[in-house]
Amino acid sequence: MTSNLAAVSYGVKISPDSLEGVRKVLADAGAEVSAESQEGDDRFGVFTSEVEARLESPDDLSALRRRVAEAAVEGVDTALVPMGLRQAERKLLIMDVDSTLIQQEVIELLAAYAGKREEVAAVTEAAMRGELDFAQSLHARVAVLAGLPAAVVDSVRNEVRLSLGAAELVAAFKAAGHVVAVVSGGF
Repeated sequence: MTSNLAAVSYGVKISPDSLEGVRKVLADAGAEVSAESQEGDDRFGVFTSEVEARLESPDDLSALRRRVAEAAVEGVDTALVPMGLRQAERKLLIMDVDSTLIQQEVIELLAAYAGKREEVAAVTEAAMRGELDFAQSLHARVAVLAGLPAAVVDSVRNEVRLSLGAAELVAAFKAAGHVVAVVSGGF
C-alpha cells in the first residue's frame, strides 16, 4: 500500500541545508521524497515536502514517525500527516502554552513569588527528562504555591510575553479561516 504524506517541517531560521537533512532522514527511513513539491513560508519557518511512503499497515506510519523523530535535524521538527489532511480547506492549529505560545513557564513565574523558582524549574526539568510522570511533577510544583495571594496571578499575567511570531501566526491562521486552540499540561 502506498500512502501520500506531507512532511511538515518547522523551526526557527530553517536553512536549505536543514531541509535537505530532513529529506535525507525521510529517504533513509524508506520514504520517497518529491523535492520539487516543497513549499514554504519564511515568515513562520514552516516548510512542507510531499512524501510518498510505502506502508503495509497503520503501524508502519507510526514506525516511520518514530524513525524521523529519532534522527531529528537540529532546530527542525517534522510532522508526517496524510496529504489529504494537509490539503484540507480548513485546518486546526493546536499548540502548547508554556514555552511555545508564550516564552515562559507560568508555574515558574508563580513560584518566583514564593521564592521557589529554582526548585520548581528543577522539577519541570526532571519531568521533561522522564524522571517523573505528569501527575507527580504537577503535584510537586503546585505544592510550593500554597499560601500565595491571588493578586500574584495579576502580577504574573503582566510578565507573560508571547513567543516571537506567535501573534502573527495566530492572526494568519484566523485570517485564512482556520481554527487555533491552545492547551496546557502545565498550570
